[in-house]
Amino acid sequence: MSILGKGSMRDKAKEEELRKSGEAKYAHLSDELHVLIEVFAPPGEAYSRMSHALEEIKKFLVPDYNDEIRQEQLRELSYLNGSEDSGRGRGIRGRGIRIAPTTPSRYISSYLK
Repeated sequence: MSILGKGSMRDKAKEEELRKSGEAKYAHLSDELHVLIEVFAPPGEAYSRMSHALEEIKKFLVPDYNDEIRQEQLRELSYLNGSEDSGRGRGIRGRGIRIAPTTPSRYISSYLK
């Protein structure tokens, strides 16, 4: 599995230099960002591996608006903004816990559980 195309390299100056070099192996740097999946195996196993790779890559291409990380971030943001329904079903109001506004969010998540 390879990530190719414009923006696929961390070093933008190097990417631009390689793109302008005109070498065939860097031609992909002129294309839009894309993923190349190649499988080398007997046909039955190749189909299975490709299927697995496509399922894994779909997780990044198709947004899941209800994933746990996103929901946790929304709860933390809501809590930090002082929203009235930020503790919906989480028992935050009765605890008497006060968090300073400068507290990093990774520590806040332990209070919201």
